[in-house]
Amino acid sequence: MNWSAPASVGNILFNDKKFVRLLYEHHEDYFTDMSKVTDAGLIAKNGIYDFLERSNRTAIVVDCENADPYKLYATLNNLDQAALLGKIGKIILYDDVHTTTAWSILEKFTQIPIEHNMIERIKENKSLVDIRLTTGTCREFFQNDTDSFILASSDSDYWGLISAMPEAHFLVLVESDKCGPDIKRAMIDAGITYCYMDDFCTGNSDEIRIQAVLNEVRKSLDEAVHFNIQELFQEAIRRTRAELTTGEQAQFYNRYLKPMRLNVDKDGNVEVLLGPL
Repeated sequence: MNWSAPASVGNILFNDKKFVRLLYEHHEDYFTDMSKVTDAGLIAKNGIYDFLERSNRTAIVVDCENADPYKLYATLNNLDQAALLGKIGKIILYDDVHTTTAWSILEKFTQIPIEHNMIERIKENKSLVDIRLTTGTCREFFQNDTDSFILASSDSDYWGLISAMPEAHFLVLVESDKCGPDIKRAMIDAGITYCYMDDFCTGNSDEIRIQAVLNEVRKSLDEAVHFNIQELFQEAIRRTRAELTTGEQAQFYNRYLKPMRLNVDKDGNVEVLLGPL
């Protein structure tokens, strides 16, 4: 590499985190998304594996209002898949219309079966996700013989659920900037294992982000642009009173309309171009 780093920085290839930070600084820039180049340590991962090993049947229950789909995917994707598939029966999503639409495509990126519950609202300003998650977890425990739960949420209200079900085993996946010290202290005092989803490397989660954005773009395009070019063509002939035979219409359509394409300028404005390339 043609790169002269100061001797004081030591081994620039000590780890990915150090290398990327120095590389950006060398080009007068800053690299801030360290989750792209770091991953959770063995302590965090072994804590999850030990929890699964002690369980008979585990379900992941997700509060979609208080969890990040990309971080959850990164967490699952950076764990031993054999260990997950052997113990986790399903992922249960408790979702709301105001959350990210990325939850709807999670099932395409994991082999674990997903049960996606979209929770209706009786009052527009009141979510029922927390109560439905609580009752759903109780049902899984008492009716479906699920003895262990991995709860993905940083909402401290779920301590009521955890503390009220001492017979069940819980492991909590939280986000560091959303989980307060009080709930963490309560989990530590009760011997409840928790770990940060933020600690797991997100470098291999770009595929779900890209797919989520593409789906939304396609949806918006379908809503904003929907027309039948044959109908527009016939309306244009009527308005212009151009007398075209059936053969001439076919030639016009194939030459000018069928090859239509989109042109996007530097500001993102879209123009429909007609005619041959």
